[in-house]
Amino acid sequence: MISKTSTGRSAAALGLGVLALAGAARMAQAQDAGAALPNCNDATMFPNPIYLAGSSAFEPAAAKIAVKLAEQATRYTFIYKATASCDGPANIRDKLTLAGTGDYFVLDPSDPTNTKAVTKQCSLDAVVTKADVGVADVSYTSCFSDTLPAGMAESLGPVQTMLFIVPKMNTTMTAISAEQAAAIWGCGTAGAVSPYIDETAIQQRNATSGTQIMVSKYIGVPAAAFKGVANATGGALVTSLLAVTDFSKAIGFYAADGYDTKRATLTSLAFRGFNQDKAYYADSTASATDKKNTRDGHYQIFGPLHLFTTGTAPTGVAKKAIDWIQGTSEIVAGKPLSFVDIEAGSGLVPQCAMKVIRDTDGGFLKPYKPPVSCSCYYEMVVTNSSSGECVPCMDNSACTGGKTCQSNFCE
Repeated sequence: MISKTSTGRSAAALGLGVLALAGAARMAQAQDAGAALPNCNDATMFPNPIYLAGSSAFEPAAAKIAVKLAEQATRYTFIYKATASCDGPANIRDKLTLAGTGDYFVLDPSDPTNTKAVTKQCSLDAVVTKADVGVADVSYTSCFSDTLPAGMAESLGPVQTMLFIVPKMNTTMTAISAEQAAAIWGCGTAGAVSPYIDETAIQQRNATSGTQIMVSKYIGVPAAAFKGVANATGGALVTSLLAVTDFSKAIGFYAADGYDTKRATLTSLAFRGFNQDKAYYADSTASATDKKNTRDGHYQIFGPLHLFTTGTAPTGVAKKAIDWIQGTSEIVAGKPLSFVDIEAGSGLVPQCAMKVIRDTDGGFLKPYKPPVSCSCYYEMVVTNSSSGECVPCMDNSACTGGKTCQSNFCE
């Protein structure tokens, strides 16, 4: 049996070794089951569409951006084909047409905060519709073991954290080591990590999933060799996990932005990586949402979002989408830090709030000082407070000790 951790910032030492888009704001909440889907290319219903394709893990955050874009004076619409991370760069590289259905988001009319989104679907025109931006949780090299082809650009977005999860009813399992995870997903039943020996209860994604590729780099198991039930999306994995009859045997992994919307039914595990002495939650504690251990590198399984476009650099509507995601362009007029509000509230970490960085997926960590830090502002958003080191400011006159006023705090 895997031992239980104690609470606290470092969790405990282990004993045993998306997308969516905002269409017309405030449309009806649910589509009629028998009604025909609208055409994604309907310019009246979906003005200024921007087509994104790839990672399903980014969908919750993209939805929140989408509903805010629908409130702009000039409306833009995200239409998202959410499948798997490696489909993102492949769509751009091969100029593939998007078929089937795409997702778009509208505001939930029952939500008094006007921040929650409802997912709807539209029909993609497979003859003409191509992705403007390919979305992946990992790099092009991690997907295809090759360098980025000429004629493609790869931009970085906010940091996504990948979590090991069990059903909320499982109150004894709180931590997992890299060695244990390797035995579970690398060997399945033969791994003999009780109670995770039932391969119909062990959940995985697939070899093209960015979540699975990222996890694979920290447990030493090739993404294509994982044991367990394969799932097409992160949402499907959660559904399959919660359907396991004996909840004590169910285990999987999931992106943090999706997990933060499902904390009522799921529990995330602290993780002890290779060569670590303790297991760490992605947040400072099991119940926190501050991603503190992710931001300083104690929790290991994380990486930036990768955004792929044609050309040597993003242009046109693709550049608009990436600028909103990166925070170089305002999502909400007059509120330049709204991207931090949205991403922090979606379980992501803007790069301006990170203290460490990697050059490659699964690579070594190194200290990181962003050009303009938002670390204190990020903490304020996710915790409604900030540490004693965070001094509010309007300009540099309030800052001492070599600090300057950045994102409304001395940093």
